[in-house]
Amino acid sequence: MKKFTTVFLLLALFSTQKSFSQMPHLYVTPENGGANGGGTILESDFTGVGFHKVYDFHYDIAFAPTDNLVRADDGFLYGTTWLGGFMDSCVIYRFDTLGNSVDSVYNFFHNTSAGAEPFGGLVLANDHNLYGTASMGANGSGVIYRYNPQTDVYTDVHDFNAVD
Repeated sequence: MKKFTTVFLLLALFSTQKSFSQMPHLYVTPENGGANGGGTILESDFTGVGFHKVYDFHYDIAFAPTDNLVRADDGFLYGTTWLGGFMDSCVIYRFDTLGNSVDSVYNFFHNTSAGAEPFGGLVLANDHNLYGTASMGANGSGVIYRYNPQTDVYTDVHDFNAVD
C-alpha cells in the first residue's frame, strides 16, 4: 500500500506541475493610461503577480476599454470601448494574445439605432455568441446586442423602452 501511495503522489505532483505551465494568464483593461492615454491591456500569470503592459489602445482602432475581456470559442479575447474606431465610434474589439494586437470588429456608430455606448462588458453564452448592452438604441433607452465571432455578425436583440 505504501508503494502505491508513493507512486500516486509522484504522478499527482508531476501532473500538477505540468498543468501549472499550462495555466491561463490574467488580463485587465484599465480605461486610462498607457502611451496614448486611452487605456492598456495588462497581462499577468495565473497568480496575479507581475502584471505588465502588452498593448496600448490607439484612437483609430479602439480607445478607453469599458469592462472585462471574454475568451470566445475562436481563442481570441473580446471587449468593448466607449471611444475610438471609425468616427470616434464605440467598438467591439478582438485581442490576439499571441501577437498582442487588437482589431476593431464592430463600430457602433455605423448604426446608432442598433446600439451605441457599450458601457458594460461582454458575456459568452451557451450558443457561442457574445452578448452585451449599450446605452443608446432605437428607442433611446439602450439595447441588448449579440455578436457572433464566427460569422462577424452584430444583431440588435432587444430595444429597451420607457416601460422595460
